[in-house]
Amino acid sequence: MALTKIATGGMPAGSVVQVKQTTKTDTFSTTSNSATDVTGLSVSITPTSSSNKILFSYDLSVGGGNGADVNHGAILIVRDSTTLHRGDARSNRIRGTNIINNAIAGQMHGFSASILDSPNTTSAVTYKIQVFQTQNSSDSSKTICINRAGRDADDSAGHDGNAASSITAMEIVA
Repeated sequence: MALTKIATGGMPAGSVVQVKQTTKTDTFSTTSNSATDVTGLSVSITPTSSSNKILFSYDLSVGGGNGADVNHGAILIVRDSTTLHRGDARSNRIRGTNIINNAIAGQMHGFSASILDSPNTTSAVTYKIQVFQTQNSSDSSKTICINRAGRDADDSAGHDGNAASSITAMEIVA
């Protein structure tokens, strides 16, 4: 049977036009106080209509710190160079899509979020994840880790492990 391509202009509102996904199975870490791209967690999508929306979501496994200290940081969603979907500015509090508060080096937590974005273009756009830690960047125990715990013990007791993270961008007919 021959497949027939439907013109995207004839699709009803809410239809999914295309889906792009990136999965990260290796690890990443940073001690930076500045927003830092998570290597391997970006996805590019070219909308077929400037009025269409992009439903962007992520599922991230995050650990922090390789010492006993509490570790704090944030996760950001970025489209090209524009930060999207983060909390309001309020006094000295950090702003992020998700806020990281790890109390123990062996902890790893799952974080997720989704947004319906309006890039208003038919040019390629790139969505990516950035992270940063909010403590002294000269202290290597203040680390944000992706897909592993901060402690990262490689022992026969199986204390720590490796996880996977993914991001997805879906074009939705407006």
